[in-house]
Amino acid sequence: MTQNVRVTFRDMDASPAVRSLIEERASHLHTFDEHVADLHAVVDMEDRLHHGVRLHVTTRGARLEAHAKQAEPGDAILKTVGEAFHSMERQLRKHAQKKRGR
Repeated sequence: MTQNVRVTFRDMDASPAVRSLIEERASHLHTFDEHVADLHAVVDMEDRLHHGVRLHVTTRGARLEAHAKQAEPGDAILKTVGEAFHSMERQLRKHAQKKRGR
């Protein structure tokens, strides 16, 4: 289980729904790499119309980063959070396989 989850909102109001989704998805990261120690999520408005999500994960032997930006005007921020976690999960899978020597 992810030990430490921090969520930072920049240039926007904090959203309990976004924070809750990030915390829920973070609790499942250990299924991809059992040594995930902490996660820092930064949710920000890149400009007045577009938001982005950056995830920074510390695991044994690596610091990984994933980033997702709003693809289309009107896309929900929850979709962008999901895309960032999908990218992070791929990286964690790859990192775990590399550690096992595959």
